[in-house]
Formats: sequence, C-alpha cells, structure tokens
Amino acid sequence: MKKERKKANKKSKNVSQKNTNPFKKKVIGISFIIILLVGFGIALSIFNKPGKTYINEMLNLNSSKVQQNFEDLGYVNRNIPKNYSNEGLCERYPTYGKALDNITDEEKDNLIAESNKLFADEGNYDAIDKDGNYLLNGEKTRQKLYKHTASKDMYEGNVDDNEKAIVRKINVNPTKWRNYITGLYAAPGEVVKVEISSSDLEKIGSLKVIVGQVTHRNYRNNIGKLTRNAYYRLPIIANTINITSTTAYVGNPLGGPIYIYPEKHDVFSVTISGAVEYPTYIHGYTTREQFEHMKTLSAPYYDFEIWDQGVRHSGPKSRANFDYDNLLKVGDLWEKICRTSLKVPTNSSAEAGVGYIYDPYVMAGEAVALVGGKIAVNAPLYWMSGALNYENMVKNGFWGTIHEFNHHFQNYGMEGASTNEVTNNATNLLSYVLYTDISSMRSEDDNTLTGWNRYTDPSRSLRETLNNYGSGSKGLNTYADIIHSFGVDKFIEATRLDAKKYTPTSWYEALCKATGYDMTYYFENILGLTIDEDVKSKYNNGSLQTFVPVASLYQTGRNYFVNDEEVSIETVRPFLIEREKDFILDFDKYLYIPKDFTFKIKNITQPSNGSLTKISDNKYKYVTNDYSNYSGTFKVTIELLNPSIKTKDVTLSINLGFKYPLPEQTLYTYESRIYNTPDEALNANFEGYIEKVDFNVGSTFMNGISANKIGYVRGKILIPEDGTYTFCLRAGRGNHALYISLDNKEYEKKIEFSGDKGGFDLNEDHTFAINAKKGDLIWYKQVTISNNHPDAFTELGWTNNDQAPKTIGKDYLYHMNAIITDYSFNSDVVYPYTYNENLVFYKTNPNNQRIISFNQGEWNDDTKIENILDGNDNTFYHSKQNNFVSNDNPFELVLDLGEEKVWNTIKFVGRKTGVNHIPVTFKIYGSNDNNVYDLVDEFSGLKPNGIEVSTQFKTSSFRYVKLVVTDTSLTTGNKYVCMSRIDFSYELDGNNLSCNTLNYYGKWSVENNVLSSYGHVVKGNGSFEFDLDKETTGLAILGTTSNNFSLKITIDDKTYEVDSSINDNIIFQIALNNSKNKHTIKVAVKSGEIAIDSIFVGK
Repeated sequence: MKKERKKANKKSKNVSQKNTNPFKKKVIGISFIIILLVGFGIALSIFNKPGKTYINEMLNLNSSKVQQNFEDLGYVNRNIPKNYSNEGLCERYPTYGKALDNITDEEKDNLIAESNKLFADEGNYDAIDKDGNYLLNGEKTRQKLYKHTASKDMYEGNVDDNEKAIVRKINVNPTKWRNYITGLYAAPGEVVKVEISSSDLEKIGSLKVIVGQVTHRNYRNNIGKLTRNAYYRLPIIANTINITSTTAYVGNPLGGPIYIYPEKHDVFSVTISGAVEYPTYIHGYTTREQFEHMKTLSAPYYDFEIWDQGVRHSGPKSRANFDYDNLLKVGDLWEKICRTSLKVPTNSSAEAGVGYIYDPYVMAGEAVALVGGKIAVNAPLYWMSGALNYENMVKNGFWGTIHEFNHHFQNYGMEGASTNEVTNNATNLLSYVLYTDISSMRSEDDNTLTGWNRYTDPSRSLRETLNNYGSGSKGLNTYADIIHSFGVDKFIEATRLDAKKYTPTSWYEALCKATGYDMTYYFENILGLTIDEDVKSKYNNGSLQTFVPVASLYQTGRNYFVNDEEVSIETVRPFLIEREKDFILDFDKYLYIPKDFTFKIKNITQPSNGSLTKISDNKYKYVTNDYSNYSGTFKVTIELLNPSIKTKDVTLSINLGFKYPLPEQTLYTYESRIYNTPDEALNANFEGYIEKVDFNVGSTFMNGISANKIGYVRGKILIPEDGTYTFCLRAGRGNHALYISLDNKEYEKKIEFSGDKGGFDLNEDHTFAINAKKGDLIWYKQVTISNNHPDAFTELGWTNNDQAPKTIGKDYLYHMNAIITDYSFNSDVVYPYTYNENLVFYKTNPNNQRIISFNQGEWNDDTKIENILDGNDNTFYHSKQNNFVSNDNPFELVLDLGEEKVWNTIKFVGRKTGVNHIPVTFKIYGSNDNNVYDLVDEFSGLKPNGIEVSTQFKTSSFRYVKLVVTDTSLTTGNKYVCMSRIDFSYELDGNNLSCNTLNYYGKWSVENNVLSSYGHVVKGNGSFEFDLDKETTGLAILGTTSNNFSLKITIDDKTYEVDSSINDNIIFQIALNNSKNKHTIKVAVKSGEIAIDSIFVGK
C-alpha cells in the first residue's frame, strides 16, 4: 500500500509503476524424454547429425501404449427416420439436461417402464436385423427401431441430416477388460451394420456392441425411482447387443456413441458402417489434422482417453475442449496423474483405468466414485471442461475431479478406504505437488491460497496441525506434513508398506520404516494419537532420530537424513515476490515449529541472483540485482532446541520468483465533495484530493469508499478462451461508471448508474457484451463516488455462457502496464510408465541340429531320440523301459546345435498326452569343439508349467551341449525321460520403449494408419541414433519395412548391412555383450522405407 498526503487543490504528481519482466515459469521441453531414456539405459547422444532433425509434436508426448487404430474406408447413405415417436406411456418426456418440473411418482414409473421397453439389456430383444426389426431368439418381436421423442437434443445436440455415414474398420489389440472407442455415433433410430471375420470372432468368442453413454467397463448410469427426484433425461440411455455372428446390426432409439467389448483378449478387427463420426481424442494416437476435422462434426458426443491404465472423460461435445495444443498438455498431465496414483495401493481394479461419465444425473453428492469393478466416476456436466483445461488445472486446480479419481487409489492410512474422504485427498496432493503450479500462489495473505489448494503450502498444513495440537487429528494436514517433510517417493513407499491396514499404529510403523525416523513424538505429542506399545517399542528406542516437523511459508523444499546421508527434496514452487520492492524474509513470523521447541538460524547461504542482508537474528532482506526469473535456491539451516529431545538440524531450501504486478486501486479523500460524476473526476485526473492511498490487489472489488472519497480501480483482463463475454458492474451507495479500452489509449464508457445494483446478473442496465479471442487484453477503469455512505463499493464480474456473471479470478487480472507472456508451466515426468517384456532373439532350428550321443536307449521304434528334432510336437522320445533315471543313473544327451551362438534359455516340451517325464533336475555343459565341456549351469526341482519346463541359465557361448538329467517331473513312481522337443534360445527380459524416445534426422513422418504399440509409427528413409548403457544385453528394432529396403546399422563401430526383416514385427535384433562403455547405435535407411514402432532394450 502506498499512501500520499497533500494539501487541497495542489496538483498531484503522476505516479506510475515501471513495467516489469513478468514471472515466467521454467519450461521443460524435452525433460520427460531424457528421464525416460536414462531410466531405461538410453541417453541422448551427440553425433554429427546426418541431415536436419525431424520434429513432430507427437514425438514429444509422454504417452503410454495405444494398441488400436481406425481405417476409414468410405461412406454410405443413411436411412434417416422422418418423425419422432415413443411408446405412449408418458404424457411428457425430459429434454437432456433439463428436469421435468413437479414430476410425480406415477410419471417416474412411466418413464422407467418406457425406458425398459427400448433396450436389449432389459430382455426385450437380443438382436436387430438390417431393417431395424427387433429379434428375440431369432424371431421378430413385432417391435422396430425408431427415433424416440426424447432423443431430440440428446447430449445437448443433434446429428445434422447432412452428416455422412462412414465405413470404418477398427483394429484392436486389447490388454485390459474394458470397452474400446470406435469414434462412431449411431444417430437416433438409425440401423448400424457391424462385420467381423469368422477367424477374429473365433479368437475373441463374441463381441458386445454398446450404443449410448457407458463407462469403459460398460456401466450404465441408470436412474432409479428412489435415487433422486429430478429426471434430466430418460432413466436408461444405453443399449447393448451381444454379437455372435459375422454380420450383425445395432442401434439406439436415443442415439449415442458406439463402443466394442471383446469376450476374450486377442487381436481383432471389426468394420462398422452406417454411423457418423463423433469427436474423440486418444492421447498418442489422434493427430492435429484429424482433430481439426473433428471440429466440424455435428454428432453431440466427445471422448478423451489415456488408453492404457489411464482415464477416459466421456460426455457431451458442448462441454468438451477443442484446443489441440491444450489437449496435448492435458494428455501428458493425466498420464502423469495416472502413473502417480497407480503407485499407491488401489482399492479398485484400477489397472483397467478410470472412466468418467459426465451426466446431468449424478447418483450421489456433487459427484461420486464408483469403486470396485465399475472403476468409474459419475460427475456433473459442468465438471468436464475443468478436467480438460490445462492452464486452469495447473494454475487453479481441479481438486474435486481427482478427488473422485483417487477414491480408487486410497488403500492405506489411518482409516478404512471405503469410509474416509482423506487418503484419496492425500493421493491428490501427490499430483498437486509434482505437476501443478498452485503452490506458487501462496503469500503472506492466506486468501491467495484457499480451499484444498492450501495444502500445497507446507506452512499451512503444519499450522493446521499445530493449531490442533494433541487433538487426535487424522486430517489431510497430517499426510501433507509427511509429504512436505520427506517427499513423494517416501510417502508412496509408506503407503505400500501400509496397504489395507487402516490404523494409526500401522501408518506410524509404515512411516518409521519408510523414512528411518522415529514418528512417536509426531503421532503421540503433536497429533494426540495412541500407538500400540509393542509396535512403538521397535522404533522409539533411541535407534532412530526423532521426527520434528518444521515448515516455512517461503520454502520450496527441505532435507532429511538416511543413515546420516543428507537427502534434499522439493515439493513447492518458488515463492513469488514483487520485483521492484525489497523483500523481508521474517522467520519469526513465517517459520513454524512445535510449541515444545525454539529455534536458531545457524546458517543461510546467498542466492545466485541478488543478495541477502541480515536485519536481525531471524530477519533478512532480499534485494534482486538483475532481471532473472528466480533468485536461485539458497539454504537456511535451522537448529531446533529442546532440552529433552535431540534432533538434527533442518535445512530449508528457498527460491524466490517474481510475479506480474497486480491491478491498481486508489482511494482519494477530499475535504468536501467537489465531483458529482465519474466523468468529471476522471477528466480532472481526480485533482483536489488531500490524501491518496494506492493499493495493488488481484481483484476488481473495492469497498470502504466513504463520504468525500472516490474509489478508482484499473487494470487489464486477459481473455482465457474464445467466446462472447458479458461484463457486469455491481456497485452500490454512490455514482458509478465503467470505462473499457482495447489498446489502453482510447477508452469508452460502457456502464454508468447511480445508487445500488449490488448483485451480478444479466440485466442490460449494468452489463455489456464483447466478442473476444483467447489471449486478448481488455483494459478497464472503474470509478465510484460515495453518496456520503460510509461503505460504497464497486466490482466488475463476467461470464462467457448463459449463467450469471461471477467474480473475475485473480489469474486473469494484471496491472495496466504489465508485459504478459504466454503461460508456459510444465513439469517433469517423475514416474515414466515402463513396459517390461520378454523377447526371443533367436532359438535353435531342428533342421540344423544333430544328436551326437545319448545313453539310455529308446522305449520302442515310435519313441526314437530323433523325434525331438523332427519339428513335430505330436511325436516324442521316451527312454528305455526299466532304465530309471536317478543320481546313480543319469540320462545324458549330447547335441550339436548347428552353430556357435550365445544362449541363455532352455525349454523342454513334454508329450501332449500320457504320463510326462520332463527333466527338472539337470546340469548343462557347453563346448565349442566337442572335446572340452565346461559346466554352464545346474538346476534342481524346477516346476513344470503344463507340459513345459523352461528356465534361463548363465549366458554362455557354445555350439555343443551336454545335458545330464538326474530327476524328472513325475512326482511318484519310476522315472524316465520323455519329451517331444528341446529348445535352446537367447531371450531377454527388458523394456519396450516408444518410437518417441529416438532422435530422427532426415525424411520421416508420423503415421497412425496401422495398428501399433503406441498409437503411431515413425515412417521414412532418414536416420536415427541413440545410446544404450553398457549393461544392455540386447537390442531389437520393432516395426515394418517396404518390400525392398536396406539399412546400415553401426553398433560400437561395427557395421551391419541389413536388407531383410527378422519377421513381420522385428526389423533388426542383436544380442550384446557387456561393454566397458556405453553402446552407440546409428541407423540409416539406404533404400526403401521403414516404419519404427518401438525398440526393445534387454537387461
């Protein structure tokens, strides 16, 4: 606040605030790629780049697997019903999203009865023929598909009659028990054709086709009579047909999106014709070009999906987001949230992901999580936009949305997962800490960080804990204290130690184990909880250091110790201050410790930008010296003093950032009233005042404008999205005016009135509307002259829909002269998703092998030893009758494998029928000359898997192998050797990595027109390069090639010329020996083209 006193009628100075460089968030453009590569042994390598770097926005995504794609094959004509109809059971029907007023119980019964007659799920029919006739057990039911009265404006829209029906082939490689998006919408009453090959149908058993809004697990959000009073739509809106033939037909009288659900998991394709497209965004699959086309579609539905163990947001198109750049960021953000929540114990089958359905009907509360097999969230329509707006999510939060999400991830803590609303919030906080910028809004004024967002500030959560000292607290503050003291990793470790126990004692023990600190003082003294003595005695015995919570408003992180080794963590964004002003760090006021302790600052380091000057023992002045965005991290070491409790010093990390200057407010005081209208005062530059008080406030609200005073509010507004904005001036107890400019030069008076208009509404006498684009700036000036009332006030509000205006959020308000740049906050990928796989690089070929010797003869001529090399699993070898295998009588077999190679796996395959005697205890010897054999490995008592025994052995290079078997799989009785095949192979466990993780040069393109692992492939004839760490034991490049292609592959300066693929899915593979240094791989396409799906890195 700035205050100026003057004599009346003396001309005032024009006091202006300098333009400042705005606080700009650190941009981390490719950090997630680096983390992913390093995490799996790949580091970006600096080579002489052969050609221009290929850049595509899809390659920057942090996307998990997407094993489905669409092929659009053409268009067909639609058979559009001309009229609406119904079953005649109701006199009136609800319009989607609009409740029937004064609905009676009889009307509810009739609506439910009518809904029950419309859908196959209720047993009315089980199939539809090509003419729309309903069939039951193959017979017509005399009912037919039609366009229902209630389908008008279904999902807040209608399919345009001019919209073309498409023929689309959907290819899916399913991984989880859930349905799959088709991107197709059945218009109300229209018949849609579904075709699947007989071979694919045999593989998957049957195919459910659902038409209408359901969750990813096929849950229909039906309205029951006793659930809630308002009927905002028909009680049932989804229809399911189970398809068991190669050609079938589906539809829905209300229309709706189409989903497919296979009975069994196997790769399959289905072709659907007669439906129209609807907008879908699948992260890692949907391209910008495809999404731009979707903006033109009339079908009123929308799906957003993180495909694998992720999330689906499903609801009306009118509530969705169509900013592709925004959705790329939203997708990556939801990927991070899903990966983080999956780290804690789940109380649903959440590996299938969580499905949101946004619906005018919510069965309980504001929103509800459907925990268990449904794995869903039922949320109101207006929540959908908030779940898909990146900037709003990371700046302001979306607590309610992920609160419901994390009801599926809260199987830990001090109370049962099914009965508490706390641990899901603790899981929320993990993502808030890691992936949002919300904590940067904290300040010395608690009102800048309110509601659940306050727990991103460690000083707020600890203050809450200390204010309830000894009260038995189990609230979110107690979990936040731990997160901010030890970081997210240690907190997650504790949740996994505590899964499904639900007592303070179990949570206490989990924290003691995870952190290495004695939690007794915190739990018993500070929280006031009782810990079981037998458990407490294990940790409260002097062997562990005592945990004493400490927090400061300014901190970004702190330290803790593991076995005397210091660990530093960060959980908070930099603390923002005004650049032009010296800033006082007051630790007496803003450092929080338990009442049992005092503190002393032992040391404070200097920041890299600016300087700290000591004012007193616990106060320091910070002065910046340049226009860097941050002060740079400095450390404050604090000694905690208590004569009976010893604990190590705590070091807090602090980083100061600089914020945009806020809008200005000025309160002018006059000896007597000299202006009657705002125009007079503004035109005279408010001359004649005796006192002037200036404020910078992130609000358009100003009050306390008393007699002989004038309030003057000014700033500029940043428009967050395209739309028509209605601005409303609510003001009272004076004369008021609002002036608007689009350039801060020419202002136009838009609103003026006297007296009171104290509420936000759409009345034209104190509103105006303007069309604006995202990023536009609108300057405003508000003037209020008190009519001698002690508390005149003014506030500008806005809306961009048909709802009443509301307060303009502080995130959109700036000083008139602030230089605003695009918001660019991003966060690291902390938990990259890993796909652990096993890849067989090569195995023995029976045609190249020969038997050198064996020692136990054959049962008869049909069970000859040569049968193990004939490639036919219907034949087998059986050792000689009465020649029993034992330690004293081992079975010995010597094989020539045909070539010297590196091997690490052996598999014995028994006979298909009859008693098996598969080797389970044996030794493997290897040789390259058939003279000297060395022991490779030995095994005892292996367990068969069906008719197979398989194990990996020490990686060795040999051509000849001797097997010495002393026991087989028969559990009782005389033991022989009986088997149909022996395979030696080189196979590796390792990680499958997306094609996004490579650096490309030259001619490439990203394509999604083939079924792939991550939603797209990189196709072309350029080059790519990468490094593998020295422990890597194998590499495979997965993808496809053109008919005539050739590659030059250089690995550690050794060159390979490749002109044929390993198989349909593997372009190149090689086993690698451990190296003293990293492996360097360079791949160049010499001719033809390749399409890279992914790479396999063996460990």
